[in-house]
Amino acid sequence: MGFLIDTCVWIEVEQGVLAPADVASVTGSEQVFLSPVTLAELKFGAEIAKDPDVRQKRLAALHRLQRKPLLMIDAATGITFGELVAGLKMKGKGHRRRVQ
Repeated sequence: MGFLIDTCVWIEVEQGVLAPADVASVTGSEQVFLSPVTLAELKFGAEIAKDPDVRQKRLAALHRLQRKPLLMIDAATGITFGELVAGLKMKGKGHRRRVQ
């Protein structure tokens, strides 16, 4: 199967809030995917960085993450995501934090 890790998790890894081992403790030996949306958000964050050192650090992190396979998003992905998030909400789980 595999895991699609949200942008905020990768940002926390880059900032040192989470260690790569923290992500690995959840994903185990499963494959980890990136989405085009995550790439766009990380590129945006790098481009708007005012400090050149921060920009370079963010671009380096983005470059490392681009080695991961890209999970393509289509209409079926959107429909499935909507169903899953609705199911979480109906169970009383927050829709913003999807790993609970």
